[in-house]
Amino acid sequence: MADAKSAAARAALGAGSGLLYDENGSIVDATELLQSIADGVGADPVTSGPYTLDTAGEATSAITARGVQDHTFSVVVSLNGGTSVTMRFQGSLTRMNPNWFNLNDANTDTTYSADGARVAYKSAFACPYVRALLVSKEGAAASAVVRYYGGR
Repeated sequence: MADAKSAAARAALGAGSGLLYDENGSIVDATELLQSIADGVGADPVTSGPYTLDTAGEATSAITARGVQDHTFSVVVSLNGGTSVTMRFQGSLTRMNPNWFNLNDANTDTTYSADGARVAYKSAFACPYVRALLVSKEGAAASAVVRYYGGR
Protein backbone atom coordinates (compact mmCIF):
# COMPACT_ATOMS: atom_id res chain seq x y z
CA MET A 1 0.00 0.00 0.00
CA ALA A 2 2.79 2.44 0.88
CA ASP A 3 4.50 1.76 -2.47
CA ALA A 4 1.25 2.48 -4.33
CA LYS A 5 0.81 5.71 -2.36
CA SER A 6 4.40 6.77 -3.07
CA ALA A 7 4.04 6.02 -6.79
CA ALA A 8 0.80 8.01 -6.94
CA ALA A 9 2.41 10.89 -5.07
CA ARG A 10 5.42 10.93 -7.40
CA ALA A 11 3.15 10.86 -10.44
CA ALA A 12 0.97 13.68 -9.07
CA LEU A 13 3.91 15.92 -8.17
CA GLY A 14 6.43 15.15 -10.91
CA ALA A 15 8.42 18.05 -12.33
CA GLY A 16 6.04 20.52 -13.88
CA SER A 17 2.97 18.31 -13.47
CA GLY A 18 1.02 20.34 -10.90
CA LEU A 19 -0.97 23.46 -11.63
CA LEU A 20 -0.84 26.41 -9.27
CA TYR A 21 -2.66 29.69 -9.43
CA ASP A 22 -1.04 33.06 -8.86
CA GLU A 23 -2.72 35.98 -7.09
CA ASN A 24 -4.47 36.92 -10.37
CA GLY A 25 -5.95 33.44 -10.86
CA SER A 26 -3.61 32.60 -13.75
CA ILE A 27 -2.22 29.08 -13.98
CA VAL A 28 1.53 28.84 -13.41
CA ASP A 29 3.91 25.87 -13.44
CA ALA A 30 4.26 24.40 -9.91
CA THR A 31 7.97 23.66 -10.22
CA GLU A 32 8.82 27.14 -11.47
CA LEU A 33 6.68 28.92 -8.86
CA LEU A 34 7.91 26.88 -5.91
CA GLN A 35 11.52 27.27 -7.01
CA SER A 36 11.06 31.05 -7.24
CA ILE A 37 9.55 31.09 -3.73
CA ALA A 38 12.47 29.03 -2.42
CA ASP A 39 14.93 31.37 -4.17
CA GLY A 40 13.16 34.43 -2.79
CA VAL A 41 13.36 33.29 0.82
CA GLY A 42 16.78 31.67 0.51
CA ALA A 43 15.49 28.13 0.99
CA ASP A 44 16.62 24.92 -0.59
CA PRO A 45 14.24 23.52 -3.21
CA VAL A 46 12.13 20.51 -2.22
CA THR A 47 13.24 19.50 1.24
CA SER A 48 10.68 16.82 2.10
CA GLY A 49 7.91 14.80 0.52
CA PRO A 50 5.75 14.02 -1.24
CA TYR A 51 3.38 12.63 1.38
CA THR A 52 -0.03 11.25 0.39
CA LEU A 53 -2.74 11.84 3.00
CA ASP A 54 -6.03 10.05 2.37
CA THR A 55 -7.44 9.41 5.86
CA ALA A 56 -8.85 12.05 8.22
CA GLY A 57 -6.42 12.47 11.12
CA GLU A 58 -3.43 11.33 9.03
CA ALA A 59 -0.34 13.55 9.07
CA THR A 60 3.03 13.72 7.38
CA SER A 61 5.96 12.62 9.46
CA ALA A 62 7.73 15.29 11.50
CA ILE A 63 9.71 17.32 8.97
CA THR A 64 12.94 18.88 10.16
CA ALA A 65 12.62 22.56 9.36
CA ARG A 66 16.09 23.51 10.64
CA GLY A 67 14.63 26.29 12.76
CA VAL A 68 13.43 28.30 9.77
CA GLN A 69 10.30 30.39 9.70
CA ASP A 70 7.93 31.32 6.87
CA HIS A 71 7.23 27.70 5.94
CA THR A 72 6.15 26.85 2.38
CA PHE A 73 4.09 23.74 1.58
CA SER A 74 2.54 22.62 -1.69
CA VAL A 75 -0.76 20.78 -1.58
CA VAL A 76 -2.25 18.85 -4.50
CA VAL A 77 -5.91 18.10 -3.82
CA SER A 78 -7.74 15.22 -5.51
CA LEU A 79 -11.41 15.23 -4.53
CA ASN A 80 -12.31 12.16 -6.62
CA GLY A 81 -16.03 12.87 -6.32
CA GLY A 82 -15.77 14.38 -2.82
CA THR A 83 -16.41 18.02 -1.97
CA SER A 84 -13.49 19.15 0.23
CA VAL A 85 -10.41 18.40 2.30
CA THR A 86 -9.38 20.43 5.35
CA MET A 87 -5.69 20.76 6.20
CA ARG A 88 -3.84 22.08 9.25
CA PHE A 89 -0.18 23.07 9.01
CA GLN A 90 1.55 22.54 12.34
CA GLY A 91 4.83 23.15 14.14
CA SER A 92 6.51 21.60 17.18
CA LEU A 93 9.49 22.45 19.33
CA THR A 94 10.34 18.80 19.93
CA ARG A 95 10.48 15.67 17.76
CA MET A 96 10.05 13.15 20.59
CA ASN A 97 6.55 13.40 22.12
CA PRO A 98 5.77 16.51 20.06
CA ASN A 99 3.17 19.04 21.10
CA TRP A 100 1.87 20.17 17.69
CA PHE A 101 0.45 23.69 17.35
CA ASN A 102 -1.25 25.40 14.43
CA LEU A 103 1.13 27.54 12.37
CA ASN A 104 -1.79 29.83 11.55
CA ASP A 105 -1.84 32.74 14.02
CA ALA A 106 -5.66 32.70 14.00
CA ASN A 107 -5.60 28.95 14.79
CA THR A 108 -7.73 28.19 11.74
CA ASP A 109 -7.52 25.34 9.25
CA THR A 110 -7.45 25.59 5.46
CA THR A 111 -10.27 24.01 3.44
CA TYR A 112 -9.81 23.18 -0.24
CA SER A 113 -12.98 22.56 -2.26
CA ALA A 114 -11.55 22.05 -5.75
CA ASP A 115 -8.99 19.78 -7.36
CA GLY A 116 -5.58 21.25 -8.09
CA ALA A 117 -2.25 22.34 -6.66
CA ARG A 118 -1.81 25.22 -4.26
CA VAL A 119 0.92 26.83 -2.20
CA ALA A 120 0.35 27.09 1.53
CA TYR A 121 2.67 29.72 2.99
CA LYS A 122 2.69 29.83 6.79
CA SER A 123 4.65 32.46 8.66
CA ALA A 124 5.57 31.56 12.21
CA PHE A 125 8.43 31.89 14.62
CA ALA A 126 11.38 29.63 13.92
CA CYS A 127 10.42 26.10 14.92
CA PRO A 128 12.49 22.98 14.34
CA TYR A 129 9.69 20.63 13.19
CA VAL A 130 6.63 21.01 10.97
CA ARG A 131 3.99 18.73 9.49
CA ALA A 132 0.73 18.82 7.54
CA LEU A 133 -2.38 17.17 8.98
CA LEU A 134 -5.47 16.09 7.02
CA VAL A 135 -8.09 17.24 9.53
CA SER A 136 -11.16 16.08 7.64
CA LYS A 137 -12.48 15.25 4.21
CA GLU A 138 -15.87 15.11 2.55
CA GLY A 139 -15.85 12.15 0.18
CA ALA A 140 -14.45 8.66 0.64
CA ALA A 141 -11.75 8.94 -2.05
CA ALA A 142 -10.61 12.54 -1.42
CA SER A 143 -6.90 12.98 -0.71
CA ALA A 144 -4.05 15.48 -0.56
CA VAL A 145 -0.40 15.16 -1.60
CA VAL A 146 1.91 17.46 0.38
CA ARG A 147 5.51 18.59 -0.09
CA TYR A 148 7.51 20.87 2.18
CA TYR A 149 9.75 23.46 0.54
CA GLY A 150 11.51 25.02 3.53
CA GLY A 151 11.57 28.67 4.47
CA ARG A 152 13.94 31.36 5.64
